[in-house]
Amino acid sequence: MKKTSDKLVIDFKRGLKSPDNKVRKETLRTIARGNVDAVVYGDIMSLAQEDPDAEVRYLARRALNSFNQANRPTLDSARNLIRELLRNKGEKRKEVYQRVFTSNDSFLKKELLRQLTRDKQALENKEVLAEILRSQISREKDSALMPSYITALGIFGTLKDITLLQKFLQSSNPRVVANSIEALAALEDPMAMNMVLKHLHHDDNRVRANAITLIHKFDPERAQEEIKKISVSEKLWMRSSALYCLLKLQIPDQLEIAGSMAEKETDPELLNSLIQLLLSVGDMKSAESLARRSVTEQNGYFLNSIDGALRVLSQKLQFDVEELKRVVEDSLSVETNEEIVGDSKKKPKAVTK
Repeated sequence: MKKTSDKLVIDFKRGLKSPDNKVRKETLRTIARGNVDAVVYGDIMSLAQEDPDAEVRYLARRALNSFNQANRPTLDSARNLIRELLRNKGEKRKEVYQRVFTSNDSFLKKELLRQLTRDKQALENKEVLAEILRSQISREKDSALMPSYITALGIFGTLKDITLLQKFLQSSNPRVVANSIEALAALEDPMAMNMVLKHLHHDDNRVRANAITLIHKFDPERAQEEIKKISVSEKLWMRSSALYCLLKLQIPDQLEIAGSMAEKETDPELLNSLIQLLLSVGDMKSAESLARRSVTEQNGYFLNSIDGALRVLSQKLQFDVEELKRVVEDSLSVETNEEIVGDSKKKPKAVTK
């Protein structure tokens, strides 16, 4: 695991705990570039879950992703240990649950929860796990684990847990709220939709994305409209969640929304993800969206990415890239002229005496 100098750790901790939003954001951007070890992991996790600023929470989650990539050998060691323990069956497996969850090792508990939510064999122990999770939720000392417990309860719990999950919807911790909505969606009770409608206006992108995902189960049209709203948000983290929903859900207007986002996106990472989506399932409308971006783009880096995607699509869909650009440029010229004419007609005529 990468070792950070003592001075840098002190600077990081001071920056992460600064009352100034700008300082916390800049510290997280530095950490996201990989300059961190486990010493400040807890501070970053706290910001990712509880910071009052939505952008800080978003940047903290990105920093955690960077940390996980930089420290993969250590993470893999924990994952391999839990994977080996889960090879046990029957009563021995239940003993593993009890032993890990009653330990003081938060890292192992988090990893066990992560693997259980993906483990089909664990479904054979639903009742046992549900009881353990309810107990852990009531007594767990490490509050950072609460969102993971809640997610797991949605998978292994029953409809009788809805009352508990509904209570967590009132939490001041956005991650707890987001995971509670995710758990409610897993339980698939239609009444849950009314519980989360107000969270469509939440300032946290995960909360809104999970609310949209739940609503999609019962009202797909409403969900699609909500995705369109956040896809044009001025906030990067909201647009990022719009893409998450487009990838996760079956949305009729998926390519139309993604194409429209790709025409305007200014974040390199998000733009690349949008391009990959358009390449994987793209049609001529997707190509036209990229061509519109290409003929107006001034940034060389973006232009190279977009033109590269157009070349790939041209081979897939059999069209000439330069010809498509000419058609798009002509269309944009017509639109511009129509706007000019429209504006001139709206101008009030001069009054003569």
